[in-house]
Amino acid sequence: MPFVVLGLVLIVLSLALRWRWVRHFWFRVFHLAPIVIVVGQAWGGVPCPLTVLENTLRTKAGESTYAGGFIAHWIHYILFWDAPA
Repeated sequence: MPFVVLGLVLIVLSLALRWRWVRHFWFRVFHLAPIVIVVGQAWGGVPCPLTVLENTLRTKAGESTYAGGFIAHWIHYILFWDAPA
């Protein structure tokens, strides 16, 4: 969810730029709600909709898909890189 990341950036910027609107109650509520949803999905084992979309598009394009999440896939790929002999 882009608002979660953008909201975090705005909160950090507000410390330097002394923005008071970022401390508004409703901004915090609307920022916390998507965070709670994402945490609930992660705890419930619900795959990210973007990962599902990517794997669907990969299948339609004739490419291979991957099991698990996007971040786990790329971390595994980077850590266990197949180096040439």
